[in-house]
Amino acid sequence: MIHRANLLLELDFVGLNHGRLDFWTRADCIGWSECCALGRRRAEQAIAFMKKYDDPLLLAKIADARSAKGIRDAVQIGYAQRIAEFILTGR
Repeated sequence: MIHRANLLLELDFVGLNHGRLDFWTRADCIGWSECCALGRRRAEQAIAFMKKYDDPLLLAKIADARSAKGIRDAVQIGYAQRIAEFILTGR
């Protein structure tokens, strides 16, 4: 479990919060376009991790973390857009 947690911490947007994994850390970006692009990069990282480690549940964990925080911003839009593209096209 510790090894897996260390792997997850390699994702730019995963961090620790009071000793627990946080699957959606705060994004530092300015402007709608920049934040959408950051969200798309986060999705690319999640997709690559999911494929590399055969971990499709990662996307569900990220979705849970995103919705639990109640944040609705351009990073979320970019992330959701890229994940939807992946689901529809497999690429």
